[in-house]
Amino acid sequence: MKFIITIIVLIGLFSCNNANKGEMEQEPKDEKIELPEDAISFSFLQEQIFVNIKVNDSVEGSFIFDTGSDQLYLDSLFVANNNIVVHKTKKKKIRGVGKNTPLVSVSDNVKLEIDTISNIYHNVPITNIRAMGMDVDGVFGTDFFSDLVLKINFDSSYFQIIKPTEFIVPNGYDTLNISLVENKTFIKCEVLIIDSLTVEGWTMLDLGSAHSITFTSVIMDEYDFDGIIKSKVSYTHQNAGYGGASHSWFFRAANLKIGKFTINSPIMNYSTDKRGALSMWGILGLLGTKVMKRFDLIFDFPDKKLYLKPNSLFAEPFSQIQPDTLENQVKQEMIL
Repeated sequence: MKFIITIIVLIGLFSCNNANKGEMEQEPKDEKIELPEDAISFSFLQEQIFVNIKVNDSVEGSFIFDTGSDQLYLDSLFVANNNIVVHKTKKKKIRGVGKNTPLVSVSDNVKLEIDTISNIYHNVPITNIRAMGMDVDGVFGTDFFSDLVLKINFDSSYFQIIKPTEFIVPNGYDTLNISLVENKTFIKCEVLIIDSLTVEGWTMLDLGSAHSITFTSVIMDEYDFDGIIKSKVSYTHQNAGYGGASHSWFFRAANLKIGKFTINSPIMNYSTDKRGALSMWGILGLLGTKVMKRFDLIFDFPDKKLYLKPNSLFAEPFSQIQPDTLENQVKQEMIL
């Protein structure tokens, strides 16, 4: 209960075929992936989940599914191109990564549909999401699935939406408790930064983040990351979130433990932001897709459980700091 109260305060601030021996090597053949009948395909691009969604019964849009999003957000160009009604007088402040809290226009009665599931949203912020370097029409969060069980398969890029009454707890998965606060999902993990330093606690599961873990500046100060972590690379993202620019130091940690699973030598980053989402206290930081894409995930939102097991991506090395954004020289410096 104490944790829940703490987080509520925080959020208010915010895939080769090999030739057999003795056989001639042949051109590899594309393997046909057989998806379940109830599968909903998505595209996993730039370490983010893009889902095709119907808006207001007739408009098609490409939206990012972001477990770190507290609500639905619409891109301003998408709104203008599709004549979505904008409230004439109402405005809303939005928060996120970056120091600013922009005041933006809103729309009401926005209907989203995925397969047979739909939801109507009110007071929906309209902002220039494309300015963050993503060709996307909107961002939506876990509130769309709040009464359901959601399975995410990163190997074959599909969702399955399951009614709680039809859900059977699977074999072979580890089980984690999750805390749900204002549509955001929190899980516990443990990070061995270097041999002499371990940090553990709650992290916000953020499938909208293309990183592994981004530690808050509070954690940076508490554990003296600047003094202890010697090999690191500085990077400023000018459009990191709704609040604008954000600065981080990237480094390679020893390992990361989630449940009973250990991921070795992950590249992480810690923020130096003094304002915005990455300056919050009470949690370690944000846990992104560079980690979570390595698992089959099942979110049982009503029962507040996360089931996970390693997939084919589990042992993929961390060979980039951030996709397509850092200079090759900087990438190589970190890799070496």
